[in-house]
Amino acid sequence: RFPYFSQNIAEFWRRWHISLSSWFRDYVYIPIGGSRQKTGKFIVSVLFVFGLSGLWHGASWNFLAWGGLHGIAYILYRLYSKLPTKKFAIIANDKKYPTGSELLNMTGLFVFVSFAWVFFRIHDLNIVGQFFIQLVDGILHGQQQLLQKPYGLSILLFVVPFLLVE
Repeated sequence: RFPYFSQNIAEFWRRWHISLSSWFRDYVYIPIGGSRQKTGKFIVSVLFVFGLSGLWHGASWNFLAWGGLHGIAYILYRLYSKLPTKKFAIIANDKKYPTGSELLNMTGLFVFVSFAWVFFRIHDLNIVGQFFIQLVDGILHGQQQLLQKPYGLSILLFVVPFLLVE
């Protein structure tokens, strides 16, 4: 269902791991009240379900953090989004390319999900912190070094256009 082409976190979870997401919705979220609750209970329910889905992947703090990040993103989207929730938004409806806002939404979601995958993959939260420090340091100080290396120009000339075409 191409979850990385989703425009928001709610749509991503409707497209990602459909059987597990449906199970958590049907057997955990709806029985504890679902979205027919006041805001406070809704927040607690969503955090509980996403935290539980994180723990389902493994009994570790990194999985709980991963689930918590997704839960917070889902809550923020549901509370502050003025967009109607569609089951699957049709990207570039009757057009060849997506609109600027669709592309921006997909890019923002991709960046968030990629950020959260780091918590899923690295089991030690201290190492997660070190990873992000090195990432930011590399972005801030490593750009000139990248272009000086023989493969730096190749990345700009070949990889970036292929990503844009994809």
